[in-house]
Amino acid sequence: MKSHFHANHNLGPDEIEVTVSAADQGPVVNQLLDYLDAFQTSQPTVLTVKTADEIRLIKIDDIIYVTILEDILSIVTKTTVIEVRERLAHFQARTNPQKFVQISRHALINLDHLTSLSNSFSGNMTAHLLGNHQVTVSRRYVKNLTQRFGL
Repeated sequence: MKSHFHANHNLGPDEIEVTVSAADQGPVVNQLLDYLDAFQTSQPTVLTVKTADEIRLIKIDDIIYVTILEDILSIVTKTTVIEVRERLAHFQARTNPQKFVQISRHALINLDHLTSLSNSFSGNMTAHLLGNHQVTVSRRYVKNLTQRFGL
């Protein structure tokens, strides 16, 4: 990958324009564009969620994984499990795509807490996370996850 700087005096003092050039828009280009989008919109360090009886502030770095069962979203942190009524897609939109990756229709994991991946049955994998947590990676999402690691 090559990078270079080009001065554009037509831009304002706080404006930056980034152009990505490649033969085609493959996974590496998409990953770079996602990184630039995440860089542009600085992500919060705390998420606010509403439980049945209170509003909780959760440090994003403390979230290990998130699962949904019917309409209850379970947020598993280093110290507790918080249950809220929220859609998985809505929760995912509020997180940093560089840290959180969807591993099934029902789960997201924080890549900072991933320790290993092991093969499971029927093409699925098992994600081993800090704190002896294990979550199944659906075979539909395995390719996306392994591409994040350049495999």
